[in-house]
Amino acid sequence: MNSTTHIPAATAALSGAICGAAINRKVRRLLLQFRVAGATDHEHAVTLQALGVFPSWIFDRLARGGVFVAVPDGRYYLDEAAAARRQRRRRVVALGVLCIVLLSLWSLWYSGLLRF
Repeated sequence: MNSTTHIPAATAALSGAICGAAINRKVRRLLLQFRVAGATDHEHAVTLQALGVFPSWIFDRLARGGVFVAVPDGRYYLDEAAAARRQRRRRVVALGVLCIVLLSLWSLWYSGLLRF
């Protein structure tokens, strides 16, 4: 018997969905913390410590994407326009993936390889 562990595709997909949901929850929490603090422009920028936020790869990725903007003294603010662009882009990607999945299912059904 092989000692390699086999993970069924459904389990892997579920794990990915759970991780994605946890990341989205963290992103929403970060956005809310900046909004509640009023840190949505240069004049009202805050430090991460003031918000109780610890640096993370999620925050760094959002900062690289322009959602959080650093000011020279180490404070940050939320760029609402960049956050809205990010949200629109994510919706477009999700819609595109859904269309590809539906088209693939229809193609399999039409060819007779998939029956309901």
